[in-house]
Amino acid sequence: MTIILHSGGSAYGIYVVSQRRPKGDSRPDKILLTRESIKDPKVRTAMMETEVRSWQVLAQMVASHINRVAKGRSLFELWAQEEVEAASQEIEAAPVPKLERPISNIPRYTDKSRILFFTGRGGTRFNIEMFDPRHSALSEEEVDRVVNDMRIITRLSWGEWGETVQKWFNLADLFLMARRADTHEMVGFATGRLVPEERLVILPSTMVIPGVQGEGLATFLNTAILKTGRNTVLRNTPSWKFWKELYSIYYAYRTRNPRAFGLAARRTDVVPSPRGRRPTHREISIAARVANMLSPNCVFNPETFIINLALADERQLLESETQWYGDPLIDDFCDRYLHLKDPLGKLEGNLFVVVGHFNFWHELKEAVREKIRRFLGRSRRH
Repeated sequence: MTIILHSGGSAYGIYVVSQRRPKGDSRPDKILLTRESIKDPKVRTAMMETEVRSWQVLAQMVASHINRVAKGRSLFELWAQEEVEAASQEIEAAPVPKLERPISNIPRYTDKSRILFFTGRGGTRFNIEMFDPRHSALSEEEVDRVVNDMRIITRLSWGEWGETVQKWFNLADLFLMARRADTHEMVGFATGRLVPEERLVILPSTMVIPGVQGEGLATFLNTAILKTGRNTVLRNTPSWKFWKELYSIYYAYRTRNPRAFGLAARRTDVVPSPRGRRPTHREISIAARVANMLSPNCVFNPETFIINLALADERQLLESETQWYGDPLIDDFCDRYLHLKDPLGKLEGNLFVVVGHFNFWHELKEAVREKIRRFLGRSRRH
């Protein structure tokens, strides 16, 4: 029998009770009791502080178990009863362990969501709730609450967007809400639309409030959607296709932000290409699909991958300061087609549809690059 002790929703003790019986005898002959603690210093400390409480619960459970398998009173049952009586006077004084970041204390829209943890560049910690709105069984009131929270973040980030926010949520196969770990303040969200049959992940919207921009949160949210989308595509691919791990997964999003464009261009091969690569027929088809989905009343130019006048009515956003990437190749390319340095051209409200792809080899290269980056960071500190 294995007994797992819990406190505050977290396991902090694993006890294994085994019985050995002589052949032909139904009574317990020998009972072995062992304990394995989790290898966390905080958890071990909590176990030591609550040893009395732990052994009391254990003794009760073991004694009850023995009663079910043996008719007479065993020596171990008598010992267990003595332990319970001896410990009863000390139970009230035993502290309950408080473990770090219990999931039960994190606000959630649905119990079917996953919680991701992220620490920003400035050391700020975030909890990210991720779930599939189509399979989360949210009521109408709960959906309204989610959309209202999205409106609040959008208003702080870009201004009023009206019914567009509701459309973003309706399109979502994946929804992520980011909150500060300490105050649970909502600071950003992202939505993802998965098209498994085309190995495509669409990013309709990503919003992060000004106070936490620069922490890398938007990149984390989008990366989580892309990786989840890739896993969904592979799960829907027949398992006998052993080469499916090498498939390229396409992604697409709209932007007029040189920084957002530059981050994608630096990590993957994208179109429109600052280096002059011509788009494939598939990339043009994907871009046209995304433009029709997210900006159905605007004109899409397949030569430049621009949606004309997509943000023409969003004057507050268009007048905001441009977030340049810092690479002349990227910044000049965006300015050439979106006229970001021209006060009048900037108000046209044109958007890029960015289409990129990644695969196993890209992820391997990124993993090696990250290992090298961390190694060099440690070397500089020493």
